Amino acid sequence: LDGFLTAEAASDVVVVSPPAPDRAEPENRRAKSSTERRAFWFDFTPALREIQRPFSDRLNFEEINFIEVSSVSGGSGASVEVEASTRFAGSALVRVVASGGSDNTDYTLIVKATTITPNDTIYQVVEGRLLLQVRDQDDA
Repeated sequence: LDGFLTAEAASDVVVVSPPAPDRAEPENRRAKSSTERRAFWFDFTPALREIQRPFSDRLNFEEINFIEVSSVSGGSGASVEVEASTRFAGSALVRVVASGGSDNTDYTLIVKATTITPNDTIYQVVEGRLLLQVRDQDDA
């Protein structure tokens, strides 16, 4: 799919950082109901390299070139992400929309970013993960 930029300000931000050793589940967690459609922003800033001295008042060196979004549940492929709603903002923010899911089920949203440097060299592949817990409220 072609990508789209947005002027939307980021909210409900998931900061992408290396996984903690000996941890099987993602540290970042959010909850939603099975009927909600929610947007989550993945901030890749901590993973991107900067230059030593500002150029044109910026320190940006590495930037996101390609994004791949998927989701899994219990180790199997799932589909709670709305791929066509993925958006970029700035040089390091990616919006992913999640919709649906089954009550009392955990999903992991995976956002894989391939980065590039100014000389068009693929530099690294970084994954952001979010444990999405689908829970419907019981009003009884």
